[in-house]
Amino acid sequence: MATGTGVEQVAVPARQPDAIDRGIDALRAGRAAEAEAIFGEVLARHPAQPDALNGMALALGRRGAWADALDHLDRAIGHRTVPATWHANRSLFLRNLGRPHDAMLALADAVRLAPGHAALRVQLGEAAVAAGDLPRAVAALREALAIEPVSAAGWSGLGTALEASGAVADALAAYRTATEHAGQMPEVWVNLANALNRAGRRPAALDAFDRALALRADFPPAEIGRAVVLHGLGRDAEALDGLDAVLARYPDDANAHNNRAVVLQDTGLLDAAIAGFRRALALAPDDPVPRNNLGSALHQAGDTGTAILCFHQALAIRPDYAEAHNNLGSALEAEGDHDGAVAAYGRALDRKPDYRRPRRNLAGLLHTLGRQEAAEAVADEGLAQAPDDLPLRLHAAFTRLRILYRDMDERDRCRAAYRRELEALAAMPLPTEPAALGELADAIGAAQPFYLAYQGLNDRDLQRLYGDFVCRVMAARHPEFADRPAMPPAPAGEPIRVGVLSGFFRLHSNWKIPIQGWLEDLDPARVALHGYYTQAIEGPEAARARALCHRFVAGQRTTAAWAETIRADRLHVLLVPEIGMDPVTVRLAALRLAPVQATSWGHPQTSGMPTIDHFLSSALMEPPDGDQHYSERLVRLPGLSFRPLPPTIRPDPVTRADIGVPDDAVLFWCCQSLFKYLPRDDHLFPAIAARVPRARFVFLGYPAGGEVGDLFRRRIVGAFAAAGLNAQHYCRFLGTVSPARFAGVNRLADIFLDSLGWSGCNSALEALDAGVPVVTLPGELMRGRHAAAILRRAGLDELVAGSVAEYVAIATALAHDPARRAALRQRIAAGRAVIAGDRAPAAGLQAYLLAQAGLPA
Repeated sequence: MATGTGVEQVAVPARQPDAIDRGIDALRAGRAAEAEAIFGEVLARHPAQPDALNGMALALGRRGAWADALDHLDRAIGHRTVPATWHANRSLFLRNLGRPHDAMLALADAVRLAPGHAALRVQLGEAAVAAGDLPRAVAALREALAIEPVSAAGWSGLGTALEASGAVADALAAYRTATEHAGQMPEVWVNLANALNRAGRRPAALDAFDRALALRADFPPAEIGRAVVLHGLGRDAEALDGLDAVLARYPDDANAHNNRAVVLQDTGLLDAAIAGFRRALALAPDDPVPRNNLGSALHQAGDTGTAILCFHQALAIRPDYAEAHNNLGSALEAEGDHDGAVAAYGRALDRKPDYRRPRRNLAGLLHTLGRQEAAEAVADEGLAQAPDDLPLRLHAAFTRLRILYRDMDERDRCRAAYRRELEALAAMPLPTEPAALGELADAIGAAQPFYLAYQGLNDRDLQRLYGDFVCRVMAARHPEFADRPAMPPAPAGEPIRVGVLSGFFRLHSNWKIPIQGWLEDLDPARVALHGYYTQAIEGPEAARARALCHRFVAGQRTTAAWAETIRADRLHVLLVPEIGMDPVTVRLAALRLAPVQATSWGHPQTSGMPTIDHFLSSALMEPPDGDQHYSERLVRLPGLSFRPLPPTIRPDPVTRADIGVPDDAVLFWCCQSLFKYLPRDDHLFPAIAARVPRARFVFLGYPAGGEVGDLFRRRIVGAFAAAGLNAQHYCRFLGTVSPARFAGVNRLADIFLDSLGWSGCNSALEALDAGVPVVTLPGELMRGRHAAAILRRAGLDELVAGSVAEYVAIATALAHDPARRAALRQRIAAGRAVIAGDRAPAAGLQAYLLAQAGLPA
């Protein structure tokens, strides 16, 4: 029946007072199932009875049936006026269904019905925070406090809204005001404590948690929060004790299990952490936090596929979960899905613009992909927002180093920009708050100045700037490992203890040179090797290393745990074959873990670190002024400084047709990483091509993204065009190849053309193993003289040029003389055998090690 107001009148069934009152009493007594049965009986007779529908909604909500609860409550409300609390309950159901905006609107309806009800305005403010409408949240909470100025919940809610708005100081003031009116409410102290912790004020947070526990000793939110703060302060044993105490009383507390697993993960106990996250997830399957954390631990353990699934599941529950977007980006990046990773990092920043970690990750990935301008823009935007973000500033410095340069002027500009960034970084004070200092220490090694060494210049002074900064950070973070330990007594009749720290006890250039040869050739009666492998996954190389070492430790651990392990072994010497690639190694190398610490040329660059005493190099490779290139004291080991072992990779059966090279062509093998080729040397290829019409130059690609490879091709095309030649005719670009395919193409080559500035070493040896002559021109630095030293040790001095013109001439002469190339094969095999049988490098290394312990060779 219609009225003049246009609102349809709905007949409301009569209330069933006895049944409904019994149902409400059952709810109040916690007997939700009984209440549900009572309200069900009423609704079976009167399906539209509003009080029964409301009661049924509350009963369904008690068991988490939020959708059914909302349906019953919506039917109860209909078009009629109902108590404001019904709309508040509706908001609760909507919030649990993941509809925060609708939940906020439901509370706005409640406030309109009860405008003088301060508690409803507090709830509206909290709902507005959840919906992201921060201005509305602040307004609602201030209105609530105008009605009830002593509302602890109102002040606490205002603190939450202000903190979310970025007004941290005002937020803390609001939280403190809340505690003045808290009475016996420990929750208010917990809110203040959590805010202080987020603000980095951990000692004050600890005090606030203690105040909460003074009000209620058995209060898990305060106990768990206190443990989180203790973990942030590095007091992990106390944190675990606190969490264990909670779980002893409440074994099904998902939050306690989750936070305990976080501590375990951060202390390197991955298996236990994964089990803890799984337990938390079983107890709270709809909570995205333990699901995200499980993904993080699985990613760290190497199960990236399952980790990605966890992150997607967490985001299905909470699409705005910035941390899960960031972690997804890291996992996708590890899987080689670079576009997906860039998008995930971008989503993390969109949802949380002040979240620093995805910005660093995004800048680093864009740099790796060769998208330099974009990388710099991302980093610069972050530094404009947070000039004190030292981890980002460190990343920003490395983005100035191009992977590949358009021309030599660009190299010089980038080098100058990098120097300015380093000098600015070195001048900044280190953070004193433990969490901020820990974050900075963790950023050490996450990105490194890897590409600096490819500029072809003496980097000693720049590396000293970097090395001093890194050591300063690590000493501040781990002062107990900052001082040089005393040299242990020389053991009478026992071998000295020598550590080998590396992330490359696996099939890698560092394993081939120098680690494997050193481990094989050192006398175990004189040198007890202690291997420290910073990775968790062990293959055949690690198994061989384990067999050769007196002690071998592997796996993922915290920096402190690794440092304690190495220090406890009381080494005489710690060898770090490379500094500049493995992130864990660089952090440990910046500490004092042995009385003598030496690096070598696994990454042929001075470390710049005052914690590294010696640089073990090759007498054949070092130029006369080589001492001027290192911050360490240079030690020239005999010969090549290592003994290369025979290759173990079985080549793929590649044909010339497979790579687009005619059978009658002269195949010049140009197999170096593209960033080894400087623009100044591009002219060499067309210079040879002009003299060898049947020449074909075979290059590799760049594994991460197409921009770097495209730039290199443009450079080569331009160099050929400048010589009046067509690069498409002469050049082949293979892209990324597997080790077996690399070995297969290697066997097809006629001539190996060495890169200038940074010479090939493993690749030159592998070319000689295949009988392929190597043409080289030694540079001014040790890293530009690898192949020259190898050829001279093999008695093939005539392949070492003294000038660019001679380099071209040697390559041209070999191309036109297949008989000479065939004759060279026998000499190459004989020379390679000489190198393979050379034990002098190991004898020199052993003499050096014994001398450090005060023993004769």
